[in-house]
Amino acid sequence: MQKRVKNSPPITDEGLLMAKKKNNSRSALEALETSNNSSGPSSEIPNDGTPKKNERRFMVCHEILDTEQNYLTILNVLINTFKKPLKAIIESEGERDLLQANELNVLFRKIEPLIQVHENILQNLRRQVSDWKNTNLIGKIWADSAFDLEKFYPPYINCYDEMLATLDLCDANRPKFHAFLKQAEAKKECQKNSIRDLLIRPVQRIPSVLLLLQELQKRTERNNPDYPWVKGAVELLKGVLDKTNESRRRTENYQHFLEICQDIEGLPIALITSEREFVQSIDVVVLNAGGILHKFKGKTIGLFLFNDFVEVAKCRVYSSELSRSSSNLNSSFSGGNTSSGSGNTLPRQMSLSTLRRGASWKKDRHRYKHIKDYRFANFRSLEMEREHGVFIVKIRDEKADEMCFFYPTNGHTFDICVDFFENLIQRIKTTSTRDIVMEEVTKQQICDQRENRPEEVDGILKALSIAAELRSTGTVRRSSQLRRSVSQLHLRLSRIPSMKRTNALGNINE
Repeated sequence: MQKRVKNSPPITDEGLLMAKKKNNSRSALEALETSNNSSGPSSEIPNDGTPKKNERRFMVCHEILDTEQNYLTILNVLINTFKKPLKAIIESEGERDLLQANELNVLFRKIEPLIQVHENILQNLRRQVSDWKNTNLIGKIWADSAFDLEKFYPPYINCYDEMLATLDLCDANRPKFHAFLKQAEAKKECQKNSIRDLLIRPVQRIPSVLLLLQELQKRTERNNPDYPWVKGAVELLKGVLDKTNESRRRTENYQHFLEICQDIEGLPIALITSEREFVQSIDVVVLNAGGILHKFKGKTIGLFLFNDFVEVAKCRVYSSELSRSSSNLNSSFSGGNTSSGSGNTLPRQMSLSTLRRGASWKKDRHRYKHIKDYRFANFRSLEMEREHGVFIVKIRDEKADEMCFFYPTNGHTFDICVDFFENLIQRIKTTSTRDIVMEEVTKQQICDQRENRPEEVDGILKALSIAAELRSTGTVRRSSQLRRSVSQLHLRLSRIPSMKRTNALGNINE
């Protein structure tokens, strides 16, 4: 199985710019840029003969002030129109059907710290813009606030998906909560915005401010005392944006890591830590192996590459795989015949225990079962033989170095497996001084090494033979196959009496 993380897109300037273009109202900055170069000064700008660049600097600062005021209004609407009324109803009337206290906390817990930061920013912006001088330090306001922005925005962004999931779940399953939302969203202070529209505004705010500060930098002379502050604020807010995106990436990776771990039954708890990161996984058939993997010969296992170890887990059979295998493989005695009688036989590649496992599969059952976790140092050498699609991996087990032979399966192609082992090699190199490579070998090259390592060559050639059989028949013949065939023959014969009344020979005997 190879899961990929379904990643949310990072916060980008372009994404915000597209969102801003959807707004029907034109900003003061846009109006100025598209004006007809009128010589008459704006009524908001002092007629002191300042250059037009300074007029535009003022307009950008005014735009920053306006958007900050609007943004703070939105944050207060979330608290005053949604959170406080909900909390009051829950506490006074005990309306548990409306919303649980923990659900209320998930939806609104990260908003009030943002309000405190932006109230301080708004107060300073008002002071500077109302008493306007071209040398006022607008950039300093944002530079001084960068620490608090970096402190409070990543937690909000990280919880954003959880907030939406909680909102959707409660909206769909709590009729009283749904009715409350409709009434609250209809109020004039929401300005026809839904609660989802309001909750996304903090996600957009830092990119929005960054765009405006970059515009302010263009409109500020280099000899203006605010220029180094604006330039510094731009760099600091880029850092806030980068840290927010990185924090979100780590959160999403850890969530995906937990999903992978939950799919493996018996995975040691000590391996589940926030520092670990899932990289890639493949499913392979064990053609042959020594050590602990020897008893899994002919079975499918999953190899899970994490940032500091490889998990080996048994891949369980589930119903969809079972039906797919049944339709593709010939039954024991039908010889490929698809007549009505052949439907009463079991496929020769499948035992009764396999059938029972498939029939008893449940959706909540783990797809994999833990076998062994190996550190990178346990992988001693890697080779691949492309003609038969075989990977030759030497793994240091508890007692000795053991040869293991793997063949891709379950939709994982040879090239996907090559990519997996190349990723493993890269991580081995970055965590140690070992110079390890994955060598591509041919059958002839393997035979030429018989004198130097006869036992290993015999094992490799046997694995290549098994791979050829697997490719042609779709199964690995194991020593227990004869016993299974006998049991299937007995099952076949035991069913003959039940078909006697419809058998032509039965009519003759009568």
